[in-house]
Amino acid sequence: MYLGADHGGFHLKEKIKQWLAEWGYEYEDVGNDKYDADDDYPEFAFRVAEKVKNQPASRRTKVKNIHSTSSGQASQNSKVNRLKKY
Repeated sequence: MYLGADHGGFHLKEKIKQWLAEWGYEYEDVGNDKYDADDDYPEFAFRVAEKVKNQPASRRTKVKNIHSTSSGQASQNSKVNRLKKY
């Protein structure tokens, strides 16, 4: 499982990481690793989509980046291997 979030979803992503660890799920956090009010979703959405693209077993994975807009997420996902927003 790959997680990515800009400033709009950073705190929720950190909470999700705690839950996943408690429940025994493996995940990879592709950023941001610290709260930065000036970061923006395209960088992190692209990182998540690239990870999914490069893992054949995860190509049918639902891609969900945590940030304040979903239209931009869909745009970034579609740039990488035609991934769809769910």
